[in-house]
Amino acid sequence: MMARTMVAQTEGASREKTLSLLTALSDYTRYHFREEAQLMRMWDIDDAQRTTHLKAHERFIAFLGQVGKLAVSHPAEFTVDLLTFLAQWLLHHIMGLDASMARAIRAKQGVVPTSAAEPNDNAAQQYLVDLMGQLTDNLGQRTFDLLEQRDQLLAQRQELLGLQNLYRALLHSAEALIHSPSEAEMLKRLCETLTLNTDFHTVWIGRPGSSMVFDILALAGSGEQLVRETPPRLDTSPETSIIVRAWNSQRVVVCNEPQGDAGLRPWHAKFASHGWASLLAAPVMRGPCPWAVMVFVSGRSGAFEEGTVILCTRIADLLSHGLNEFDRKEQLVHLEQQEALAARTDALTKLPNRFAMELYLPQAMERARRHGTALAVGMIDLDDFKPVNDRFGHAAGDVLLQEIAHRLQAQLRGSDYLARLGGDEFVLVFEDLDTANAEAQLAVMLKRLQHVIQEPFDLGQERNARVGMTLGLAIFPGNGEDSDTLLRNADAAMYQAKARKNHRFQWWNLWREETTASGATPK
Repeated sequence: MMARTMVAQTEGASREKTLSLLTALSDYTRYHFREEAQLMRMWDIDDAQRTTHLKAHERFIAFLGQVGKLAVSHPAEFTVDLLTFLAQWLLHHIMGLDASMARAIRAKQGVVPTSAAEPNDNAAQQYLVDLMGQLTDNLGQRTFDLLEQRDQLLAQRQELLGLQNLYRALLHSAEALIHSPSEAEMLKRLCETLTLNTDFHTVWIGRPGSSMVFDILALAGSGEQLVRETPPRLDTSPETSIIVRAWNSQRVVVCNEPQGDAGLRPWHAKFASHGWASLLAAPVMRGPCPWAVMVFVSGRSGAFEEGTVILCTRIADLLSHGLNEFDRKEQLVHLEQQEALAARTDALTKLPNRFAMELYLPQAMERARRHGTALAVGMIDLDDFKPVNDRFGHAAGDVLLQEIAHRLQAQLRGSDYLARLGGDEFVLVFEDLDTANAEAQLAVMLKRLQHVIQEPFDLGQERNARVGMTLGLAIFPGNGEDSDTLLRNADAAMYQAKARKNHRFQWWNLWREETTASGATPK
């Protein structure tokens, strides 16, 4: 046995050879102990000597059990060194006891004469044997103590490295939450970051959908197939996944031994085949309400120690904070858009106002230049609007303005534009006109507008009113090369038509060179 062990120590041993040596040593000791027990029964060895043998047997068997565990978790060369020590222990300790027992048996057989000095010699030899046993026992136990401390240090070092990687992932997670342009990108980058150089081979975020099955909002890592194949379903049964438990309880749920969790029995086989050895699920809040659950999966059993649980919880909290910040930014953008829209919208009619029109008209003129088309700007002033206000009040006048805006807007093409300047003044912009036939096109559209305005307006409370319109037009190109000139010329044409209201043949007037010269004064 010693020879086989020494050869293994010299030549090196694989795990299989080490386990084979351990089996041989176990078989040898069992056989040896049985032979001893038979001899002690046969020759009626005294109780003290029998007790000494039994204690030696127990200690050695305990050592064998410890080495058996080490052979699985430590390198083969390391275990062979222990086997060498144990073989030597067997040689010096048990064989010494065997020699003492052999002398006692020979004395009973009469082979060795008994003398007065023999008890003292035997006592001294027994003392040396016991001393050797104690020394080897202490040495063996110290060896295992050191091994246990070494394993603890290695585990602590591994835990420390894991926490360092998690802290780095935490920093990168904050960066992903801050710089992601959208919510979907933020969730995706966070999951991907947490599976890089960490103990987590899968990280995903889910929330209950309309069918009570968890929708996958983001997913990264090697466990993607398992998550997509069997998405959890929201229920309250005892056998339910940890993501459902976390959602139902709104608490962090940790499972460091999934195979020992009876509630996860339906997933045991799949967890084992996909290497899901530890899981953690942390709820994610959005504002005051539960929003989703974040799941961390590790291939290492017992991966979620206290420090790791704290960090995972912080990451889920960080995601909640990131979502709240994202919502706050979205609200600010929405408010800014609303304010910008309000700044460009007439509060009464909801039409674009003067500011919006002044931004729009130069852009429309630039489009006409690029496309080689014409556009027309029309200034509208209502006829007989003041009597309506005087008779029915300003509230009725507001209703009239709203109804006029609605009727005009309904008759315009998609490329046309209507704005309210204030009071009873409106601006029309007609785009995409044929440069050679613009006036004829305008005549057709303006006839349609005149028709809808001629109908009486219902002002409520059984009040009706009729008003007319006066329109002045300026066409680009030809009647002005910039927006200010076009508006000024359209206003002049409208003012001229207004002055001729009682004897005009049409309600609109096109600006011409002689319009201003005729003495019309623009507003």
